Amino acid sequence: MNFFNKGFDANKVEPENGFEPLPDGAYPCMIVKCEEKPTKTPGGVQLVVEFRVADGKYAKRTVFHRINLENANAQAVQIGQGQLSALCRATGIMTPKAAHEFCNKVVRVTVKVVPDTRPGGGLQNKVVKVESMGGGTIAPAPVPAPQAATGAAPWA
Repeated sequence: MNFFNKGFDANKVEPENGFEPLPDGAYPCMIVKCEEKPTKTPGGVQLVVEFRVADGKYAKRTVFHRINLENANAQAVQIGQGQLSALCRATGIMTPKAAHEFCNKVVRVTVKVVPDTRPGGGLQNKVVKVESMGGGTIAPAPVPAPQAATGAAPWA
C-alpha cells in the first residue's frame, strides 16, 4: 500500500512548523514519562522527565526536563541532585526506587524561554522550578501512633 496513491494535497492541510516555546510562567503539568538515559558524555546518566500541561490555553503541550544524575562534572551532579530533590518533594516521593514512580503525578512546573544552543536552534523552554500544586513542599506523612488494644474489633 502506498500512502501517496490516496492523493495527498498539501494545499488542503495547514503546514506544521513546530511549536513556539511556552511563555515564561508556571503551568499545572502531569508527568507522563520519566526514564533514566545515558548522556552524550560517556558514563553520564540523566533523568528525562516529560511533562504535559494539564489545562489552560497550553493544555496538552509537552515540556522536557533533563536532570543530571551521574556526571564527571561535580557541579552538574550537585545541581542535578537539587533538581531531583525538588521533583521528589513536589510529588511526595521522597525515596524513589525507580524513575517510573513519578509518572501520573501532577505538579506545577515553571519554565523560562532560553536560546537553544544546538546548531540552528531558536528558542526553547527550560524548566526552572518544579513544585507541588499546593505551592509548598510536601512533608512525609506522619506515622500514626499504635492504638491501645481494647479487646473490641477495630471496626466496632
